[in-house]
Amino acid sequence: MLIPKLKYIFRYNCNNKYSDKNKKNFIKHIKVNFITGEFIWEGAKNKEGYGQFVIAKYNKSKSFMAHRVGYEMATGKIILNNMCVCHKYDNPSDVNPKHLFLGTRLDNNRDRVNKGRNGNNSGEKQGSSKLIKKEVDEMRHKYNHNNYMMKQLADEYNVDITCVSLIICNKNWNDSNYTRVKFENKRYTKLTQAIADEIRKLYKTGKYLQKQLAKMFNISLQTVGFIIRNKTWIDSKIKENVIER
Repeated sequence: MLIPKLKYIFRYNCNNKYSDKNKKNFIKHIKVNFITGEFIWEGAKNKEGYGQFVIAKYNKSKSFMAHRVGYEMATGKIILNNMCVCHKYDNPSDVNPKHLFLGTRLDNNRDRVNKGRNGNNSGEKQGSSKLIKKEVDEMRHKYNHNNYMMKQLADEYNVDITCVSLIICNKNWNDSNYTRVKFENKRYTKLTQAIADEIRKLYKTGKYLQKQLAKMFNISLQTVGFIIRNKTWIDSKIKENVIER
């Protein structure tokens, strides 16, 4: 993904509900995860991990749910009190509006049950789970020992890359015996023509910087640059070098 310009994403005042100062303060609490596309809230959170955003007005302060505020600032639509802002992925601290959707309280309660946040449901017990424990263990083993990339795992297991990231980071399917191999300790990916073509394809969309592609495919920035400029893993169909962003 491109480095997001958050001030253009969270830009609406919602009929003066939010001031420009509110919007600037909101953005200051966000850290972007360039692998998953999550906008992680680093401000105050409640015990369930949902962000809390405090707004001062008329010498009074009031706390609001950060993802709810973010949805309004990003869409310009004021959410009715009987509606909820739900997460597409099971990360309550994510305030990326693309990862949020509107639903009724009944929808929200069902979503909580399906994601295992209501009671002790987890892993295979989740109603919406696409994976089983064996597949999760395989995924982690392939990432740690067989040098698979998150994108490869997402494609192979037919899940979103956010889901893979949460599993690899042990945030979903938590396993106390699991230890993730840190990125800097992993071997470089063994390149193939197919991977080189995929790198060019992703870069061409304009959604990824070379630095992001280097991290995603676990290769050096220099290698990515050579591939983009068609100096290695040459594609004969490319006649001109790509202008570097």
